[in-house]
Amino acid sequence: MSTIIVYRHVGRGPESIARLAWQASQGLLTATRVGRRDLAEEISVWMINTREDPRCTQALGRILDSALAIAFARFGGAGPGFVPIQSDDGEAA
Repeated sequence: MSTIIVYRHVGRGPESIARLAWQASQGLLTATRVGRRDLAEEISVWMINTREDPRCTQALGRILDSALAIAFARFGGAGPGFVPIQSDDGEAA
């Protein structure tokens, strides 16, 4: 059995970001439900990075936190930590 998760990003405003976060949370919960820790970890990294962004609203943060808490509990409380999207190697972007 394989799991296909499709993210559809439309636009750039707060509504599209909220929709993308909702899709990611649903994908995380699906990966968790079927026991795909590898997929759950990949999605979690994006969600944690998004949560750490200062532009993340409280409402968006609650969606992310809720899904992450469920996934971490399902996998024994262990999960990925904050992983910078782009590492700081000292070079200018």
